[in-house]
Amino acid sequence: MSNRHHFLLLCCPSQGHLNPTLELAKKLTRAAAHVTLATSVRFLCGTTALPAIDNLSYASFSDGYDDGPDPAADPAVAMSEFKRAGSQTLAQLLTSLSSEGRPVTFLIYAVLLPWAAAVAREFHLPSAFLSIQSATTFAIYHRYFNTHDGLYPDKTTPLIPIKLPGLPLFSPNEIPSFLLPDSPFASVVPTFQEHIQTLETDPNPLILVNTFDELERDSIRAVDHMTVIPIGPLVPSDHNPCQINLFEQATDYTQWLDSKTEKSVVYVSFGSMAVLQKKQIEEIFHGLVKSQRPFLWVIRKTEYEGETRGLIEAELNENDGLIVPWCSQLEVLRNGSVGCFLTHCGWNSVLESLVAGVPVVGCPHFSDQMTNAKMVEEVWGNGVRAVVNGEGVVEGEEVGRCLEVVMGGGERGEEIRRRCLEWKGLGKGSVVEGGSSHKNLEQFLERSRVRKRHAKPPDAPPSVMAKPHFVIVTLPAQGHLNPCFQLAKRLIQMDVRVTFVINVYGERRISRNDFQIPDGFKFATYSDGYDEGFKPGFDRNHFFSETRSCSSRRLREIIATSSEEGCPVTCLIYNFLLPWAAKVARDCHVCSSVLWIQPAMVLDIYHYYFNGYTDVIMENYKDPSWSIELPGLPLLHACDLPSLLFPSTSNSAYHSALALFEELIEELNDSKAQILVNTFDALEPKALKVIEKYNCIAIGPLIPSAFLGGKDPLDTSLVCDLFQKTKDYTEWLDEKPKSSVVYVSFGSLLNLPKPQMEEIARGHSAKILVLLIYKPLPTKTLHSKPLHAPPSVMTKPHFIIVTLPAQGHLNPCLQLAKRLIRMDVQVTFVISVHAQRRISRNNIQTPDGFKFATYSDGYDEGFKPGFDRNHFFSETRSSSSRRLRDIIATSREEGCPVTCLIYNFLLPWAAKVARDGQVCSSVLWIQPAMVLDIYHYYFNSYKDVIMENYKDPSWSIELPGLPLLHACDLPSLLFPLTSNGAYHGALAIFEELIEELNDSKAQILVNTFDALEPKALKVIEKYNCIAIGPLIPSAFLGGKDPLDTSLVCDLFQKTMDYTEWLDEKPKSSVVYVSFGSLLNLPKPQMEEIARGLLETHQPFLWVIRAKENEDEEKEEDRLSCMEELEQHGKIVPWCSQLEILSHPSLGCFVTHCGWSSTLESLASGIPVVAFPHLSDQTTNAKMMADAWKIGVRVKADEEGIVRSDEVKRCIEMVMRGEERGEEMRKNAKKWKILAREAGKEGGSSDENLKAFVGEVGGDI
Repeated sequence: MSNRHHFLLLCCPSQGHLNPTLELAKKLTRAAAHVTLATSVRFLCGTTALPAIDNLSYASFSDGYDDGPDPAADPAVAMSEFKRAGSQTLAQLLTSLSSEGRPVTFLIYAVLLPWAAAVAREFHLPSAFLSIQSATTFAIYHRYFNTHDGLYPDKTTPLIPIKLPGLPLFSPNEIPSFLLPDSPFASVVPTFQEHIQTLETDPNPLILVNTFDELERDSIRAVDHMTVIPIGPLVPSDHNPCQINLFEQATDYTQWLDSKTEKSVVYVSFGSMAVLQKKQIEEIFHGLVKSQRPFLWVIRKTEYEGETRGLIEAELNENDGLIVPWCSQLEVLRNGSVGCFLTHCGWNSVLESLVAGVPVVGCPHFSDQMTNAKMVEEVWGNGVRAVVNGEGVVEGEEVGRCLEVVMGGGERGEEIRRRCLEWKGLGKGSVVEGGSSHKNLEQFLERSRVRKRHAKPPDAPPSVMAKPHFVIVTLPAQGHLNPCFQLAKRLIQMDVRVTFVINVYGERRISRNDFQIPDGFKFATYSDGYDEGFKPGFDRNHFFSETRSCSSRRLREIIATSSEEGCPVTCLIYNFLLPWAAKVARDCHVCSSVLWIQPAMVLDIYHYYFNGYTDVIMENYKDPSWSIELPGLPLLHACDLPSLLFPSTSNSAYHSALALFEELIEELNDSKAQILVNTFDALEPKALKVIEKYNCIAIGPLIPSAFLGGKDPLDTSLVCDLFQKTKDYTEWLDEKPKSSVVYVSFGSLLNLPKPQMEEIARGHSAKILVLLIYKPLPTKTLHSKPLHAPPSVMTKPHFIIVTLPAQGHLNPCLQLAKRLIRMDVQVTFVISVHAQRRISRNNIQTPDGFKFATYSDGYDEGFKPGFDRNHFFSETRSSSSRRLRDIIATSREEGCPVTCLIYNFLLPWAAKVARDGQVCSSVLWIQPAMVLDIYHYYFNSYKDVIMENYKDPSWSIELPGLPLLHACDLPSLLFPLTSNGAYHGALAIFEELIEELNDSKAQILVNTFDALEPKALKVIEKYNCIAIGPLIPSAFLGGKDPLDTSLVCDLFQKTMDYTEWLDEKPKSSVVYVSFGSLLNLPKPQMEEIARGLLETHQPFLWVIRAKENEDEEKEEDRLSCMEELEQHGKIVPWCSQLEILSHPSLGCFVTHCGWSSTLESLASGIPVVAFPHLSDQTTNAKMMADAWKIGVRVKADEEGIVRSDEVKRCIEMVMRGEERGEEMRKNAKKWKILAREAGKEGGSSDENLKAFVGEVGGDI
């Protein structure tokens, strides 16, 4: 690990110090760094509460009291001992880590540890101070210690108010209490002063602050001569909530909270250090009781004893309250029942309340809490401060008053709650990718790496070397790609790994031409905004600008990710027109070299041009007799020099590249440049050595070894053709005499004018055999006003379909596209780069009239475990919107304007894009109509009643026009704290969609059919629900062409060996088990299903997806009865579900009840065992069992597990049950007929879709 960035984080062993430091450590580990978090020996030896996190280790230093604190020790003496012992043991720790081959490269120290900076300097280590308090508090300390005489001239003069730019005046009781003359904690003041002095003497001090720019912009800038970097809020995210708890927490409060109504509970906690007087505890209790609101109060065991406990417990039985010794504060604040936080205003608590959106009643005690409480009330407006009486106690009536202000219905309370929601959004937004704090942390990391480079390297043993890993980045032009590919192949032959970086369009064109990829080589792409290629007259300046920003971002990502994955980048080789890549490499501490794919002499000419010869060349180049002799080069006339040097020539389109050559020469001049040149020593012996400061390395000619007399004459791998080549020239050449043919070609970029082409043609006599290569001229876009054309030649309707990259979303959309194409509609299908790439790998058949258009959502290489879905949807929103606008504008310019935009129901923002582009739009609802109705009712008046009752298993609701539904029948995304929490963020998107549909005269295309949901389609009168399903290939609906399976998408690699296995089985005997493309069942549930299947003694085909990003199955994941399963059934990683369901051997489908699977089972006539898990699956299962009566629904036990005997019972009922089983099988056949009737030509869904197209796109 000796070359890896290694942060050492130091903090004191208290709850409020450890957790923000741990959160910073987690963020640094995600940025490809290793982190050691160090705190006191006493704490580390006495705790087991430290979370295990990849790339994070723990260490300790001494505070001088390793065996426990000395109660009799003078506080000032204790602080002095802390400094002495801490400095000594920190030095020992740094030495130890270095000797172990894990040298620290950057040190970050928190509050009360200023001496750590001096130790860092002794070790030549860069350091930064982590302020775990607010920027306002830091600014006050800085102001106090830098203007001390003016603020506090003697011990008797009271402090005057402190004024900071952009903030209100701070009175003496609003500044940190440590600074007050009568503070009992005066012993720590010299330590705070040492902090400020240490930073003042640092020539370039770095202060990381646990805040965010939007919250404390003025305070951050108040200390203008220091670099203050806001990187907060350092609060765990919802999906990664691990923290350190120094106290044993209760577990019984969660159910108590869940039983309360929304925003009704008062949460009371005064942190881990404050000790309340008995009188204060009693007053708070009386105030809570009188408020008549349920409350959860954290009272530490040391405070909750004697008379106080007796008083509270005597009255607590009669009031709705719960006392706990400790709890997970974040968990409580994020519970929907919490409506107010009565807090001491410790900074961590303030930030946690902000990101949870919970209003505050501030009861500050000491330190920075007074300052924070003032900001809460007067600046941020997210709460109120309680006023103390003459004895310093907050009385019960004051507690009640504050709670009424915050939680009551008054105007001020409404404003506080509104501000809370605003700060919640800003706080969370600051730490996601692209947010202010996220960007600040990235910039800090870059700065820290630069400081690492300049720090004295520590001694360390050599590490085990990994295989070299080179990144090659180039432009998508034929003459640039092939030399780079050949270099890549030669590196691979030297046992080097190569990542080849190009734009999306380049990779797509290469992949179309049967490109052979050797082991050790992989593509990495970036979207430059030209994913569909270059149109005539495109703006090259814009192209290079987009390439610069997009490729730089992608390169940084590759370098960071490669380091995380244990395959760090050794060298970055960049195309000579991408000079900015050198800076990316420098910033990431990776060496780089330019690949010069022109002759060495041309490099020399550019060098001279930009180093002293510009004027003489520009003054004389128009004189045909003029010549110049550049040092070390032959005599050259103007016509011999690269034409890009001269303006106003026929190559003016490329003249902008001159600035890139200048940037490259500046880069080479400033560095000890190693330049790889596509030439060879014997060809250019002098030109390679003319510029002494350059180390030109000849590595050419970079062409395949097969054409250089290589060992393998068939070795033509990594040869790229961006153009579709013909094959008929080979036989023609074979017929010609030796050395008789003239080969004519002008490359991949040049388009000669027709007169020149004519002259070249005439220049060859009839006796000379000519093989002439020319490119077809691109069709020019007409920008003039279109001519009025007769109806017979009017443009076809043009529909855009945009969807998400999930199996259950893609296939219905692709089938809709195919049906539209049959109606003579052109379709542009918009999806992410990653999805299109996965589809293309599976040889999807693309019909005429259909084309893909892609956008980059930041996940071009796919989704890694635990990825942030909120970030994914945020990126999808911005990227897909931008792409849709571009397609709408471009299509209009090209004379093929977009008629209608059809968008997936989880992309509601597309409707606004359509409106802005003056295009009509419709949502494609790919769940049943009844689920749409439920969401409509939920967001229109029924939310409260559902949320109040959903935990009661006996509760039911009858929504207008729908059957009686229990909570277990409603879409699970409506409910918090369920097993599908990873998807719960989608609820906000459904709400956005319902608002969009409510505000418009909505036409909603629904993947269902009239006979299946006749009432549900008409329940919401304002919606025009158009049934156009089932959207599955006509081949599986009894269509005319049984081979028509085009536009069927599998995102997973399917096996093909199950067909023969099925053919061997008796009719209706096989149980098919599949839980879709998203769901991962826990192992205990898998074991129960396995045993249930074996106990039925029926043959079964079970789809168990291979885990992505894992090369092989882990032993602990393997089912205990796997061998027995493989003997009695067949297990496959993926398959064609429709092929399976339509096979005569199928007798039962055990399904998760995803809507696509439900429709496929209906259209195939297969009865089901309904095994729902999340989202609409619960509603679908209800309808299959109770409404359509084609199956039975499993019942889980109290632990949420469906046991083996229940699996067996349900399968036997469906396949063998007499009366009920017979009814299911009969109904399944009925629905098969009705589904096929609806989908066939002239059926209800076919006619509905034709009417829709006719309405939005004219007659068809």
